[in-house]
Amino acid sequence: PGDVGVRSDACLARLELGGMQLPYYRSHALESAHGAIESLVLITHGNSRNAWDYYDLVVAAAVARDPEHTAVVAPLFQSYNGTCGYDAKAPTDLYWGCSDWKEGLPAKNNATNSYSALDALLAAAKAAFPSLRRVTVAGYSAGGQTVQRYAAGNREHDRTPTIATRYVVASPGSYMYLDGRRVRADAACSSAAACALTAASFEVPAYAPGCETAEPAVVAGSDAYDAYRYGLEAREGYLAAIPDATLRAQYAARPIVYVLSEGDSAASGARPTAYGALDKGCAAMVQAPLGASFRLQRSLVYHAYVTTLFGATHRRVLVPVCGHEDDCVLGAPATLAELFGP
Repeated sequence: PGDVGVRSDACLARLELGGMQLPYYRSHALESAHGAIESLVLITHGNSRNAWDYYDLVVAAAVARDPEHTAVVAPLFQSYNGTCGYDAKAPTDLYWGCSDWKEGLPAKNNATNSYSALDALLAAAKAAFPSLRRVTVAGYSAGGQTVQRYAAGNREHDRTPTIATRYVVASPGSYMYLDGRRVRADAACSSAAACALTAASFEVPAYAPGCETAEPAVVAGSDAYDAYRYGLEAREGYLAAIPDATLRAQYAARPIVYVLSEGDSAASGARPTAYGALDKGCAAMVQAPLGASFRLQRSLVYHAYVTTLFGATHRRVLVPVCGHEDDCVLGAPATLAELFGP
């Protein structure tokens, strides 16, 4: 492992996809077999697209725990865009816009979409690790958004039933809802200790199907509150061809844990919360009670939503102290237990 914050491409490789290539970091070469590997962690980066940092952090934890039986891969979804930046890339590297890799949409220079790329990376790892018993697909922040949506439709999950696949969704700024219900405007959910939601706490909101509210913190816009990537309406890319009922059933049934950062719950405070990067569009803001719609509250609300309305047995893990800090959240003992646990 390298130093977190310092890019090193010593562990960088590329996966051939549709005549192009997906860069990724790996602890073990996927071009040859490694019979001792039993556990794989796939970690997905956030908006900064610093996959090397995520790789370094997780592989260091793997080395400390069980390097003989654990492998780590970290895909790099590069961008080439005047808004979010121009990543250094080889001429044959796949690249996306600022957000479409989080949604399973095609690359800008190829028909390959980001979720199919994840499928292919998982398939290549499974071929390289014939003794694999457990896969953890994890993501933080924008990576948490990616993994949350991917979990609903991931085709690799059922292709290899003898390999247990689970998902760790950490501190995303928004979620893909499974129907048009959202938390009631009068619901209370200011913290984990004060968020007693039930099935009756959710309803189809009065502003449906548009997304107009009187809340001054909500960024004005015409997007429907239930449109993809916030709901199932008008889906594009990888998830578009999968029926709604299938997505709902698969998502509720799959092993998912939400990692929540206790300090990621205010515009300012003792810990950094990256408030400027928080999605403040209407469709995201209404995923928690207005006036307390931060990443922590949105995660608390969503966990209550899928467990009370869809019967999911998904778990939540609360990480204390941290704000919106990837190294703090991912390096917390509770998070590491989920990444490498049973």
